[in-house]
Amino acid sequence: MKKLPAVIIYQQTQDGGQELRYTLRGLKNISNWNGTVFIVGDRESWFSDKVNHIEMKRCAGRKHRDVYAKIRKIIEIPEIAEDFIFLNDDFF
Repeated sequence: MKKLPAVIIYQQTQDGGQELRYTLRGLKNISNWNGTVFIVGDRESWFSDKVNHIEMKRCAGRKHRDVYAKIRKIIEIPEIAEDFIFLNDDFF
């Protein structure tokens, strides 16, 4: 089974990233996750050095436009493998 990095699109919320914490904890249950995490978007103060953060400001307009712009950014980043596990911060 091929092991893949996880890529999460994140937009800061008033809960301080609590849903994101649950998602990060839940990654250990994905059998083909390789242990690498990339978060694209906003940053929380509690991010550790185990998180690869790619800062990207929010796009004006509707939420789906912001997600689309971040996905386009993800595929242009050479450090992110061609195949990856794509998540939002509130999957788990």
